Amino acid sequence: MHSESAGAGRKNLGLLTPDLSLQVLDVESGDRFFEKKQFFTLSFPEAMRIYLSRVTGARLPALITLAFSLDAHYLVAAHRYATAMALDVAKRTPVSMAVHVRELTSHHFAFVGPDRIVGVNFDHPDKSEVVSFPDGHTISKVTMGRQRITAATHGDYVILRPLQNYAVGVVDLKSNTPILASKEPTPDIYDTVYAHGSSTAAC
Repeated sequence: MHSESAGAGRKNLGLLTPDLSLQVLDVESGDRFFEKKQFFTLSFPEAMRIYLSRVTGARLPALITLAFSLDAHYLVAAHRYATAMALDVAKRTPVSMAVHVRELTSHHFAFVGPDRIVGVNFDHPDKSEVVSFPDGHTISKVTMGRQRITAATHGDYVILRPLQNYAVGVVDLKSNTPILASKEPTPDIYDTVYAHGSSTAAC
């Protein structure tokens, strides 16, 4: 239903199974080295969204957020209304996260370094934060919406989907300002290089 891969050559795969179990696999061997059964319980609205997607043939909704750290050392899985957990992939053991990290990963979040996470404060998105992982010390405050966020390939930037009237926008985490937006749905950022720049506009 949902998956995320990471590591050199995409060596590990985290996924949510149809029975709502969280699994992490070694891609090369196919071994399942971690499993948490019944990671969460479906809410009624989520069950209806799944039913409607199956009836209409639409894409299944993303029920959790899965993200590997940029060095593939950690995996964080989170559900908006239930739980969040972290795994040390190298040691294949769960990692304790500070309460503040749990709060910031309960909505949309992304790793922006091997030990930093940017997370959306759902109740006050203008008070979202970049925090250290897994201890949750505040590094900086950032202004977000309630959009999905992903880290840029390189540099202190995050990509927001959507941003106002654009399909995506890019925020500079150092200055806490949007720097550009695009009508194209799949851009990427490598430092100051914008990957799909044919229809961009400054924010």
